[in-house]
Amino acid sequence: MNHEPDQIITINKERIIGKHKFYLIESKNKKPKITLIIDDEKYKQNQKEKIREIPFSKDLNNFEECFKNYENSKYLIFCGFEDNSFKIIDIEKYEIIQNIYKHNDIISCLDIDLKYIVTGSKDTTVIIWEIESKEKEGKIKVKEKPKYIFSEHEEEVRSVSISVEYDIVLSGSIKGKLNIHSLKKGKHIQTIITEEKEPITNIKITKKGDIITFSENSNILRLFTINGYLIRRFQCSENIYSISISEDSNFIFTGGEKGIFEIRKIFNLKPIQSFDLKETIYSISIIKRGFLIIIGLKNGFIKIGYFSNTTQNQNQNHKEKEKINSNSNSNSNSNSNSKSINIFKF
Repeated sequence: MNHEPDQIITINKERIIGKHKFYLIESKNKKPKITLIIDDEKYKQNQKEKIREIPFSKDLNNFEECFKNYENSKYLIFCGFEDNSFKIIDIEKYEIIQNIYKHNDIISCLDIDLKYIVTGSKDTTVIIWEIESKEKEGKIKVKEKPKYIFSEHEEEVRSVSISVEYDIVLSGSIKGKLNIHSLKKGKHIQTIITEEKEPITNIKITKKGDIITFSENSNILRLFTINGYLIRRFQCSENIYSISISEDSNFIFTGGEKGIFEIRKIFNLKPIQSFDLKETIYSISIIKRGFLIIIGLKNGFIKIGYFSNTTQNQNQNHKEKEKINSNSNSNSNSNSNSKSINIFKF
């Protein structure tokens, strides 16, 4: 049982940051209970005055690729600005503590792992940045001189991903090109060109070293090995905006344009459960050791799902997996191990 508050960070279409506290009370025999404390309006109003000073590109449609939180949501690393920078924001104060410049066009995506940040831009380049140790005043700082600049793309970069553990940097372009670089050596390893040559709008690296990509328009999910070998491709029924990976790296969670939230097995990418949320899904986050799934919707609501066995039970036998598979069209009212427990408006 946990009575300590956790934090949900939200960002709306006006780029107003919300800090919301919630309490999760778990019980073995009962559905978990959530108490949510919504951010106050004064905090949001103060931000509205500051946000007007930060012009943001209207051309970007992969908004989730433009920000990442750092150090347990103490800081927000944000890109997509018309001055071609990315910014480090202190979430508590909503204070921009650093502006970093090097790209010659708008930065369209970024990712972070440990002390490294990767940014991809409309100028076709991918840049690796290094985070320095905290300064005396306790604020983080990014070294202004890039560690590496990669120039193998010929078109706008739409998605990036980085893994220190696997020594890999991935970047996807609007023409379906996936580039693989070594983080340690700063060298290009391989280029993969997808057959449809559609924009690669989402890239993920699992803890087991699998690579997952999604191609817009063709709506193709792909699974690669860490060496770039294609294992599987799957035709999805909608344009996917958000992909998250379970803690054990056995499942992926997807959602997008049509509002269908789906749980998929990584090895074949096929949905084993589907939930029609009837509203476009913009973001999916996993917290609490993978027990809670937080889904951000276009209409300003979030939905919180509790998935106790689907992602956590490592001892399911083959028959149990087949039984779950047979429920692939289930909704949130089904008798599955996945339960929708609450909806909140922000």
